[in-house]
Amino acid sequence: MVLAAVPARIEGDGHLPKTFGRAEEGALLEFCTTGDLRPESWAAQGPAFFMAGLATLLASARGFERRRYLDLAEALHPGMTVPEVFAVWLSRSPLRAARFLPQLRKKNGT
Repeated sequence: MVLAAVPARIEGDGHLPKTFGRAEEGALLEFCTTGDLRPESWAAQGPAFFMAGLATLLASARGFERRRYLDLAEALHPGMTVPEVFAVWLSRSPLRAARFLPQLRKKNGT
């Protein structure tokens, strides 16, 4: 199945989507269930910093291959796996892990 990227309007610094609603969240949920770990596929889904943070988040979640997602995060935005950089992502990201991860687990059946 091929998923189309939901065009993200970029925040002023280019690191995060300017808007992020249910449609964008739903598209990311669908994308994350594909298992596609190609950096170019992830880059097509949104800003590199934002997507690298998502990959780092998934690296910490049960059912995702930690090393492969950390490598993906670094390919998208070098330094994202440094705890201080990821902390910035967590504080600024419009994606809320507490909402996103349970939805993803439900979609994945885990």
